[in-house]
Formats: sequence, C-alpha cells, structure tokens
Amino acid sequence: MNKPAPKLLTLTDTAVNHINTLITQSEKPVLGLHVAVKNTGCAGMAYDVNYASEPPPNSIKIEDKGITLYVDNFASVFLAGAQVDYKTELLSAGFHFSNPNATGECGCGESFTVG
Repeated sequence: MNKPAPKLLTLTDTAVNHINTLITQSEKPVLGLHVAVKNTGCAGMAYDVNYASEPPPNSIKIEDKGITLYVDNFASVFLAGAQVDYKTELLSAGFHFSNPNATGECGCGESFTVG
C-alpha cells in the first residue's frame, strides 16, 4: 500500500501565531505569505518569505491551520514536505525551515543545499 504524499508545506502553531500577528499589523491588505527560494548565500539557496497582497503568478496556493501560503512553483520541488516554524533565540528571531530535501546548511542557517 502506498503512503500518502506529504503536504507541500506545513506550519507549526508558533509560526501560525507569528504570521497572524504580522498580517494583523500590516498596513496593507494581506492574503497570505509567498514562499520561494532564491539562489544566494554560502550554501547556494535561501528561503524567501514575503507578504502576498494578491495571488503571485506561478505559485501553488495551500492552506494550513487557517493561513494561506503561496509556494512558488520552482521552490515547490525544494520545499516538499518542509515544516516552517518561528524561533526566537538570544540574538535573532525568524522563520526556521525543517526541510527534508536539504542535504546541507551553511553555518549561520541562512542558506541550504539540495542533493
């Protein structure tokens, strides 16, 4: 029997709470978040998260825990099955991706590689 495919992207409760706060505090209307990857950083690719005030072209719309995410088509290959969390640490705070497709990360955790 085949296993069901993993969700493209999921959010932790902490990420959902932070996203709801961001959307509530935004001065412009926000439909959700646009999630992409870009070629940059010391490991090769970096996560890119921005507000989406309208559905971005070439994106897959998904819903998780009441949050709308628009995942860039190109990024979907690298993000399939990833979970997004929001972490606050001593000197930094931000979204953290637990990505099963990443084969390595740079020392600061800002960028990743895939095999």
